[in-house]
Amino acid sequence: MRWNRKVHDPFDGKDLILELLDHEVDRQRADVASRGAMVATRAAVLIASASIITSLQSDPGGPAFIATVILTAAAAMTGVVVLVMRSGDELSIVELEKALWPMATNEARRDLVYQKLYALRGDEKRLRRRARTLNVGFALLTASLISTAFHLTTTI
Repeated sequence: MRWNRKVHDPFDGKDLILELLDHEVDRQRADVASRGAMVATRAAVLIASASIITSLQSDPGGPAFIATVILTAAAAMTGVVVLVMRSGDELSIVELEKALWPMATNEARRDLVYQKLYALRGDEKRLRRRARTLNVGFALLTASLISTAFHLTTTI
């Protein structure tokens, strides 16, 4: 009789590896969240800076004034767009429970790591898009500063 025959578990001895992978994915997700918060702070600074530049306009009129107002408004709107851009989705606990419950422990843990990794990749992609959009906003703000300087030199 072969009742005591051990069934081969492909995850046998992999507990530590799965734990390390899990911690690394969590660390990277926390890093992306932190960078996302920094991007949001920079977007708020962009909006505030655009407001200050608009208030520097002393003499309305002329093409430099109009260019400054347009560029500053575009920079501020870019900051607003960055603030309202969606960040990543969270994993659904209910869906995870349904998917992971019937699995063996290490198999479930490995599946969870891969789901978190998939979410991380999406978060990174969205963060890069937000950062690029923010860079465009700061370029517009720089152009509006140049236009403001030109406007101030022509009105003095």
